[in-house]
Amino acid sequence: MGKNKLKPKLPPVDPLPEPELLDEGKAKKEESASKPEEEEASEQELQRRERRRLRRERLRSALDGSVLLEKGVQKYGGLVLFIFLLAMFLIADNYFSESTVRECAIIKGELKELQFRQISSQAELMRLSRQSSVADKLQGTGVKESVVPPYKIREDKPARNRKK
Repeated sequence: MGKNKLKPKLPPVDPLPEPELLDEGKAKKEESASKPEEEEASEQELQRRERRRLRRERLRSALDGSVLLEKGVQKYGGLVLFIFLLAMFLIADNYFSESTVRECAIIKGELKELQFRQISSQAELMRLSRQSSVADKLQGTGVKESVVPPYKIREDKPARNRKK
């Protein structure tokens, strides 16, 4: 693999201070001990500004994509992609199972409604097939109800020929 041409440019690094400047820094620290309240407030303000600047830099690097070029991200990119795909699969599976549960609830409701309709239809059929309701419907047609109860007609069976 060749060099990456999209590598972000790093801000210039401040050179190391000269030894004389280091002595001045120590003198400033000693002076700051004499003015603790004002200096602490200004140091806190400087720290806040530095944190804000770092946040802005992180946000910019995330937005322009340069964060993807860092070695740590490149090293674990496959793992991150695998975890992302796994999470997407789990979300899709959860969505599918919830839709299936909703469909089952709807079908159960329809099943109960159809069972009630079947029971009421069966009761209506039983009511209409009673002898009294059939007789009421046939009154105007001239067909009358039989007064003689039904009986079985039996035929005498001839004796079977037996072999001797």
